[in-house]
Amino acid sequence: MAGAPLSPKALEARLRASLPPLPGLPGPRVIRLSSGRALVEVAHLQVGEARTRWNSTLPAPGPELRLVTRRSWGTLRKGKVWLRSMTAAGARARP
Repeated sequence: MAGAPLSPKALEARLRASLPPLPGLPGPRVIRLSSGRALVEVAHLQVGEARTRWNSTLPAPGPELRLVTRRSWGTLRKGKVWLRSMTAAGARARP
């Protein structure tokens, strides 16, 4: 996902506020944040809802935050490769 620069904890708090966890499942968790892009782990049952809610502008509390989800992966390994490729000097990853 791409959006405004925030600390990982601040971003995680905003994402959790917009997508409360289902009973018995963990809430959204920021795995890595770099250059305005974040790798966020969500429960598999909430992937569709997360994409719907996070492709928008999150209102207060805090500054308005415009988010765009880019991709979904079944493993963190592929997500980390994507994030790393996006931060490499001059490199562009597939959207």
